[in-house]
Amino acid sequence: MRLSKLWRRCQPYGVAIASTLMALLLTLLLEPFLNRTTNAFFFVAVAVTTWRGGLKPGIVTIVLSTLVINYFFIPPRYAFFPVTVSDAFHLVILSLVAFIINFLSDDLRASKRKIEQLNQRLAAESAEQLRVALAAAYMSMWDWNLRTGDLSWSVGHEQLFGFAPGTFNGKYETFEACIYPEDREKLKQAVNRAIQNRTPYQHEFRIVWPDGAVHWMEGRAQIVYDEMAQPVRMSGTVMNIDDRKKSETALERSEQQLRAIFDAEPECVKVITADGILLNMNAAGLFMLEAERLEQVQGQCVCSMVNPSHQQEFLEFTQWVAQGESGILEFEITGLKGTRRWLESHAVPLQTHNEQNEPFTYVLAVTRDVTERKRVEAEVKQLNAELEQRVVERTAELRRSNELLNSFFNAASSAAIGLCIHDRELRFVQINQALADINGYSVEAHLGKTTSELLPELAPIVNPLIQQVLATGQPILNLEIDAAVPSQPEAMRYWLASYFPILGSNGSTQTVGVGVILIEISDRKRAEVALQKSEQKFRAIFEQTFQFIGLLTPDGIFLEINQSPLDFVQTQREAVVRRPLWEFPSLAASAETQAIARTAIAQAAAGNFYRSEVTVPGAGGISATFDFSVKPILDEAGQVTLLIVEGRDISDRKEAEAILEESNQRWQSLLDDVQLVVVGLDRLGNVSYVNPFFLSLTGYDASEVMGQHWFTNFLPASQIQPVNVAFHKVLEQDFHPHYHNPIVLKSGEERMISWSNTILRDADGRIIGTMSIGEDITKRQEVERMKVEFISIVSHELRTPLTAIRGALGLLAAGVYDKKPEKGQRMLQVAAEQSDRLVRLVNDILDLGRLESGKVTLTRKICDAAALIQESVETMRTNAEQNQIALSVNAPLLPVWADSDSIIQTLTNLLSNAIKFSPPHTTIVVSAELTRSEAITGYPQGSVPQSLVLFKVQDQGRGIPADKIEAVFERFQQVDASDSRQKGGTGLGLAICRGIIEQHNGRIWAESVLGQGSTFYLTLPTTPQ
Repeated sequence: MRLSKLWRRCQPYGVAIASTLMALLLTLLLEPFLNRTTNAFFFVAVAVTTWRGGLKPGIVTIVLSTLVINYFFIPPRYAFFPVTVSDAFHLVILSLVAFIINFLSDDLRASKRKIEQLNQRLAAESAEQLRVALAAAYMSMWDWNLRTGDLSWSVGHEQLFGFAPGTFNGKYETFEACIYPEDREKLKQAVNRAIQNRTPYQHEFRIVWPDGAVHWMEGRAQIVYDEMAQPVRMSGTVMNIDDRKKSETALERSEQQLRAIFDAEPECVKVITADGILLNMNAAGLFMLEAERLEQVQGQCVCSMVNPSHQQEFLEFTQWVAQGESGILEFEITGLKGTRRWLESHAVPLQTHNEQNEPFTYVLAVTRDVTERKRVEAEVKQLNAELEQRVVERTAELRRSNELLNSFFNAASSAAIGLCIHDRELRFVQINQALADINGYSVEAHLGKTTSELLPELAPIVNPLIQQVLATGQPILNLEIDAAVPSQPEAMRYWLASYFPILGSNGSTQTVGVGVILIEISDRKRAEVALQKSEQKFRAIFEQTFQFIGLLTPDGIFLEINQSPLDFVQTQREAVVRRPLWEFPSLAASAETQAIARTAIAQAAAGNFYRSEVTVPGAGGISATFDFSVKPILDEAGQVTLLIVEGRDISDRKEAEAILEESNQRWQSLLDDVQLVVVGLDRLGNVSYVNPFFLSLTGYDASEVMGQHWFTNFLPASQIQPVNVAFHKVLEQDFHPHYHNPIVLKSGEERMISWSNTILRDADGRIIGTMSIGEDITKRQEVERMKVEFISIVSHELRTPLTAIRGALGLLAAGVYDKKPEKGQRMLQVAAEQSDRLVRLVNDILDLGRLESGKVTLTRKICDAAALIQESVETMRTNAEQNQIALSVNAPLLPVWADSDSIIQTLTNLLSNAIKFSPPHTTIVVSAELTRSEAITGYPQGSVPQSLVLFKVQDQGRGIPADKIEAVFERFQQVDASDSRQKGGTGLGLAICRGIIEQHNGRIWAESVLGQGSTFYLTLPTTPQ
């Protein structure tokens, strides 16, 4: 540590000495060329030393340079003191210039250091400001190397992802693990899309913090490409957008609420442009316009429906409102179906923004149908006109007061109001037609008569009232009277009667008569009676229903509750009424159900319908699940006045749903796991379901099958018509045939499927399609075909030697050759030869049968390939020598994993064939060599590479045609049909060889050249597999 510090302090002075020496050496070397500029290098030395070490090392360089110049370059040389004043002045000037250079270089050095410090401080401040700004915006920066997968984050990024600072390991996998599982694939697609389209990356996704919290993020980045246009890295930012997402959710919820209010509003609510173009309208408005759906009128000018006399006023009104005003307009329209209506529109400006975010104003109008009011107003106007006319007439004929009274009475009659006047003797002085009709007499018949005279049944009711008014001078108002009248004696009728005194003229207080106003209220009374009966019925239903029904105030206080929920919790009505919903015993059992009740009341009080399923306890330890709902009741002003709470016990339904779900899962699991083809079709023959086994068999993906037409896409052309006929028999006749037909795989291969079919029905019993279960019988059919072929060939092959034996023995038995012993001996020889052939044939058939049935058990072990070949050759050597054929062996010591007897049988069969088909004086070579499986042509793809021993049996016979090389390994297949007779073969030897080698998981094949010979190859493993 001390040495390092000493070195830093001494280093500038070392530079001073070294630079001086360097200047000296350069000046001495270049002196002949420098002439009078020998001081230049020393000035450079002073500048370098000062820039490197500062002011003091520069002064050392000046002193050393002055001494060196004086000693080496100013005569007399090699002396330290100048002789002349000129030389001394020269040294002083040199030193002065050097000091100036020293001071200037030191100032430049200090300025450089200050600039560097300032840059560092500004960079640090900028970085801190950027970090603070990103943190304040819930943002951070990241960089992803697309080639190495390394990912670097800022500290703020770790905080956004819930990591402790410094704990991110820079791996993309760590980042991907933070992504919400459902968003991972979408994020990859967004990255790939940005790379492919060469556009900036921008995507919103969710992350899961280590504590399980889910947060929304928005990532943005630019992609950097190399000179080959390949992406190399992505750099960008990520920002927490939880608040924005919450705002969007709240906005969406608010829009839904406004839409519900908009649609539920009983008055017409519409939004139009200033020029009358309809943008939106609720159901009530569509009803007014007689439109069945919004699309019929949306985007059209409603002016076309406005009465022509009001169109200009309507346009001026909408434009006026669009300018920021509000107002009311009445106008007449004609609906799409021709109905004319008077409407009253209350319009206000609706401020919004267009696509360029410029302020724009629409017109929001609430319109009500005032047709009836206008009709009444018209009638009132007309009536007013009539009354005015009558006033004019009465003014002109003031003395005709009686006519005026009659007009009044007649007007009351037109309103179905009965009027009359009694004098003090209770006689009818005046009566209008309406009351006369009620009483069942003409107007003239009433005048001068009393009620007792005309209506004796009503007199006990009416007379005391008239007399009371006459006696007291006080009116009797709105008295209900019920009685039958002569006009309708069979019906009880109801009236609202008012009796008022008629005073004498000239301000007299004496009652001179009684006026009567009679309004019939029979319809209202009948309605009241019906309402009372309805109330009684409702009360009976309300109390006897098994469901939970209650009537609440807007703040959730019970006003009424039926008996069923009280029985459920075994409590009294008094304990519940006037108490809040959340204190009802079953709902108060847990904080969760209390919270549900409070939430339901809050939403319903806001005018929203609330519904949910809730499980609550009852008395006796039972519990039940209810379909729980709270519905608001609104008044004409749209204010919530009451709440209705309902609870329907759905415990049985929930249990049934659970059982049904479990059953569906069991069936689905069965269909998914069964190793049979399962196909569902709709009534049109389109695929509605396939199970995984079908997809694995055919090679299709589910997306390639679902919805496709079964007959045209998955059946051969020859099968479309017959299978379609069978399909319609199943649908139309409930016929369930068991048939089989081929289907076409994705590869184009055909597979034979045996089908069982059944009909599918919906919950109402309607046929909706079929479900078919099929078994792949392709291999079974092939086996059946091969069995039939095999039996046919075996029958033929056995018949040939049997026919020869029967013929020879028949001739001998008939005595044909009794006198020709040589011929008889020949017949016996033929029979013996055919018997040997028959025995060989039967033995080969039995061997092949055991191989194909798997009944042959191989005893495998490590054998020596050379020993197997040698034993096979020795077995066949005598036969070869008889046919003048040489056997050559070329087999090193190689291990094989095999059953020795089976392999010797195989090699013996191959040698036997080679000897049969080789001409005399030729050589058969049997050899073995070590090879690798991947070097063998036709070795199965995807198999594990292994070491193999390759056996060869090569002859010099006649050869095999190329088109029959594969066929010779089939049963009863020979190159020439005469070989069976001439060579004594059965045609099964090579088939047996192939069966043995395939049981050893090896391969056997042949190569041949006509006229030159054939080579048979077989491979065996060297070690157990």
